[in-house]
Amino acid sequence: MSSGPLIRTRSPHHTLYGENIIGFENLADLSALPGAGSFVMGLPMKIEGGSGGPLRVVAFVPANAG
Repeated sequence: MSSGPLIRTRSPHHTLYGENIIGFENLADLSALPGAGSFVMGLPMKIEGGSGGPLRVVAFVPANAG
């Protein structure tokens, strides 16, 4: 039995960004980072006239993290 198609009134992106929450998608192998002490940073590319675009995502892991 199906409950029918999923209908969204707002995309998840609009919901998150409307609350000033950023979202990173399609990141790989985050399990390589320690559970505590590290952080990730998204470095956006400037695209003229764009409202979004690819990020360069880097992780910083202090020597005493984890």
